[in-house]
Amino acid sequence: MGNIQILVQNQPFDRSIALLIFEVDDFGKRRTIGTKVMMKQCKPPCGIAIAPTLKIGEEAGQLLMDGLWDCGIRPSEGTGSAGAMAAAQANLTDLRYVMQQLFESSGDKRKD
Repeated sequence: MGNIQILVQNQPFDRSIALLIFEVDDFGKRRTIGTKVMMKQCKPPCGIAIAPTLKIGEEAGQLLMDGLWDCGIRPSEGTGSAGAMAAAQANLTDLRYVMQQLFESSGDKRKD
């Protein structure tokens, strides 16, 4: 498998997301570019041992996810662990502020 990369771009005029798929060599030079995906009629039994349309490495997968995130696409189930962590951090910041205010009102000048 080559170094496949996927660029993601928001297309606001038709409310779509454009994907540019290309492969680069070890020096970062584009060697190949992806063209349109062709859809074929599936003959029964459909879904058994079908080769994937595209395989990408984990780094390319992360870049794809980041690009989709930048286009405003979010997971459909909740906000995920990143959202939960951000909420927990915000709660801790609020608690620190409240505790600091309590200490200061009691005459205790503690710092974090």
